[in-house]
Amino acid sequence: MAPGAADAPAEEKADLSSVCFYDGVWINAYGPPGNDADALAYLRQSPFWDAGSANEALAQRQVTGAPPPSPADITALAASQGLAEHRVLRSQPPHLYVVQKREHGRGCGADGRPVEQLYCLDGVAYMCPSAGAVVGSRITRAAFHLSEALSLLSGEADEGGSTALQSAARAEADVSADAAARRDFALSAARDAPPPADEAQALEHARVAALLQGALEAVDKAAEQKQAANDDAEVTAMEV
Repeated sequence: MAPGAADAPAEEKADLSSVCFYDGVWINAYGPPGNDADALAYLRQSPFWDAGSANEALAQRQVTGAPPPSPADITALAASQGLAEHRVLRSQPPHLYVVQKREHGRGCGADGRPVEQLYCLDGVAYMCPSAGAVVGSRITRAAFHLSEALSLLSGEADEGGSTALQSAARAEADVSADAAARRDFALSAARDAPPPADEAQALEHARVAALLQGALEAVDKAAEQKQAANDDAEVTAMEV
């Protein structure tokens, strides 16, 4: 051992909680990840990937054109050599993948121990949000919408005007604001994600993945609902 090696500080792990990853070159070349193996191959390019994992060891041994290693093979190698593994917990191809990094070794149990978890949402990868980040973000958004509603009601009382047009405008604003809030909540919370501390928190993170998918669906529907509100307002104005 070199002199002073025992006293050398351990290399500090980079904080990736505020990092997002998107590889447009990979997406253009291969398309969005269509299955779990594709999602892991995509995340192999990201800063979240562990170069010392069992996934990487098997990927380097893989012959060109051969099928990717199975999840069972990856777990078996990780368990036998005490390596980390990246595992897809849940997926909704091609949009959403919940990927967990698990450590194997002494004290980690037969199936390993979760240490990190992230979402890959339409090709954009984020560390997963904690339960605290989810609750805090929802409270902030709820307070914002309450303030906007009170301001709108106050404006109607002061200015008067066509009830039908105001109702249509309010419906349009509510739809757009709600869709934007869902999207912003999903993406901002994901940037502040600490690793899960235990199995229960890892399951909670997986549940929050459904909220991310709901955010995307809300954004997709917002444009249709906005157009419908505009059409209804025009018809009502013509009748009046």
